[in-house]
Amino acid sequence: MTVLLSALWDAVRQTADIEGDPHVEDPSITRWINRAIERAYKIAIIHAPGRFQLSSSFTLAGGVAGNTTAIPSGMRRLVHVAKDPTSPSLRRTIHRLAAGELEGSQELGYRVVGATVQIEPFNYCQGNYALYYIGGPTILVNATDALDAALEPATEFIETWAAIKAMGKSEDDTRDLRADLLDLAEELPVAFANIDSGDDEHITDMDNVGNNWPWDIP
Repeated sequence: MTVLLSALWDAVRQTADIEGDPHVEDPSITRWINRAIERAYKIAIIHAPGRFQLSSSFTLAGGVAGNTTAIPSGMRRLVHVAKDPTSPSLRRTIHRLAAGELEGSQELGYRVVGATVQIEPFNYCQGNYALYYIGGPTILVNATDALDAALEPATEFIETWAAIKAMGKSEDDTRDLRADLLDLAEELPVAFANIDSGDDEHITDMDNVGNNWPWDIP
């Protein structure tokens, strides 16, 4: 089931009993919804991390300034880097360089510098690579934007959290909704854990690199 931002607006207004209230505008509700999404995401990433595993491929020319690629938009944590990800006989994981490893290293490694990933040594890093990482939730902006499918079990939690904020603006009593929110929060870990019940969790290969390279979550 696709949950659109427009539907979340309606649900928040209904839950907060502010339908037709001109003092609570859609931009404010959108802001509260996105804050609620972030809270739901922090629970989901613990109990269903595979749903946020992504990959991005890139090619390096090598040499000075030819060993760097930009971090994908929305990346929260880099899991690992692979060299030659589409070649079963050549692909391998590149380790993260520790301080002091850059000087005189003969083995490929990577480091994160600002909004980039750098592969060292730069003089022989040319070739194909893939980043495997954990992405963040989609930020909803427009009425037709959809909640991430992985967060759909938290729809009622998100609506309730945002409704509490809406009611707080009007200084209404939110005690009943807060009690409901606590119950919903307690149920989320089980809901998220059951998303892929019975299935191994794998990285979502956005660029179709690595031939569905599996990465089992421990």
